[in-house]
Amino acid sequence: MIKVTLNGKAETLEKSVSLADLLRAKKIRPEVVTVELNDQIIERDKYPKTVIKENDRLEFVYYMGGGGSTQPTNVGFAHHLQLSRTILSERKK
Repeated sequence: MIKVTLNGKAETLEKSVSLADLLRAKKIRPEVVTVELNDQIIERDKYPKTVIKENDRLEFVYYMGGGGSTQPTNVGFAHHLQLSRTILSERKK
């Protein structure tokens, strides 16, 4: 068993798993979430090889479409992805 913090709450996992496996177990589609692991945003293509370890801190940030907008949902999602990439590039500096 390993202990992690997920969105500020203590959680116990049976074993170390990849980020992709954790999302799958929680029934979360990777395309609707941005994942921060120990203060670093993880790029989606790295989810399968990113292993969750003891005392890791994870934040799942979800894209939420809203109300009566006339804009297609993918416009908001594209903005969300760009924002995530901006945050990632700023943290790499």
